Amino acid sequence: MRPVILVVDDDRSMRDSVAKALERASHLVYQAPDAAAALSILSEREIDVVISDIRMPGLNGNELVREVKRRSHETEVILLTAFATVESALEAMKDGAFDYLTKPIPGGPEAVELVVAKALERKELRSANRRLREELAEKYSFEHLVGKTAVMQKIFHIIQEVASTDVTVLITGESGTGKELVARAVHFRSGRRDNPFVVVDCGSIPGTLLESELFGFERGAFTGAVRSHKGRFESADRGTVFLDEIGNMDPTLQAKLLRFLQERTFSRLGDDKETRVDVRVIAATNVDLALMVKEGKFREDLFFRLSVVPLRMPPLRERPEDIPLLISHLAQKAFKELNVSQKPFSDEALQRCLEYDWPGNIRELENALKYAIALSQHAGEIGLLHLPAPLQRPAPRPAMAAGYESSLSLDEVEKRHILSVLNAEKWNISRASGVLGINRTTLYKKMEKYGYGTPAEDRPA
Repeated sequence: MRPVILVVDDDRSMRDSVAKALERASHLVYQAPDAAAALSILSEREIDVVISDIRMPGLNGNELVREVKRRSHETEVILLTAFATVESALEAMKDGAFDYLTKPIPGGPEAVELVVAKALERKELRSANRRLREELAEKYSFEHLVGKTAVMQKIFHIIQEVASTDVTVLITGESGTGKELVARAVHFRSGRRDNPFVVVDCGSIPGTLLESELFGFERGAFTGAVRSHKGRFESADRGTVFLDEIGNMDPTLQAKLLRFLQERTFSRLGDDKETRVDVRVIAATNVDLALMVKEGKFREDLFFRLSVVPLRMPPLRERPEDIPLLISHLAQKAFKELNVSQKPFSDEALQRCLEYDWPGNIRELENALKYAIALSQHAGEIGLLHLPAPLQRPAPRPAMAAGYESSLSLDEVEKRHILSVLNAEKWNISRASGVLGINRTTLYKKMEKYGYGTPAEDRPA
């Protein structure tokens, strides 16, 4: 597609000269004698680059730059003037102009073509960055946080509400439950979405190096520091820092992080100068931080700073009703990634996926589906034999509690077994329904049938 250029100048001979040079370079060129005519064209057509004189009747070139950028941030503007000054050049660049040329143009038409080519390169880069941001926003939208259960709907609501604020969020949950996915969803639904999302895995970086990774260091700060290094907080300015596995952070660094959260300033290693940055902090952990606080392994004041909005990601065994939905979503994704034709799962394979405990949660489920799809390329459907080894074995059934008698009716056996499972799971309905292999609604109905109260009511002894 031919680049579209708009030349704006009240000097017709200059306008024609620039336009002809650009047309010879295979550009589509429009002309306007002043800013008003230029804005009229801009309202009707998408323009890639505007080349405008600064001194014109009506709006001048600098005012035109501001209006063009207000309407389309990706349109580049090159200014021309016979009255070049350092001040006007700086003002033009501050307003968003890509470049600034004097009249008569040094180098002639070839110089104009060169500057336009560079402007088009930057426009394409801006467009590519915008498309990437849109793709990322789509990738980390709610469509990729799958769940119809009440607990997941509540999580979606919390994400929606807190995204527009800058409050600190602490995401807890077992490995593989999607904590980073939630953190990215918060970021990409916030006003910081166009700025960096920086991940710091506190569990994989040794404590001695984590401080320099977070806060940076100056040359000579320690052996091997041959040049200055910008830390993750500084790199994420105006964006979000995601501190994964925050429970692994050593006490000394916890104190420095607390100070940063309070003051939003820090100093690099080897430097006394304070640097202020604007970042949002989201933290995650798969350990019980409250218990670590009690054991003296994690600072209580930092815990409270991090958990302004606590958000717990449930394991799959607590939301078995979501497994079919997740299988459908993740299988579609895997078929596309592996470039494999779609095929159905056998009833036996699906049932085994529903019965399995998924200790690795969503990450294990996703990997298991990729494994099965890769191994079933020459089969008509994905069967039980295509699943990973742990799923080949039938799920263990809960042992029958002591005291069951062979003379009991089936209803009485079911009644006692449900009560046994409820007590074992401390009346957590999600976990109990997962153990029993039924959904929450069915369990509630059976509890009503047998006279068992809900968790908020009196429970039978």
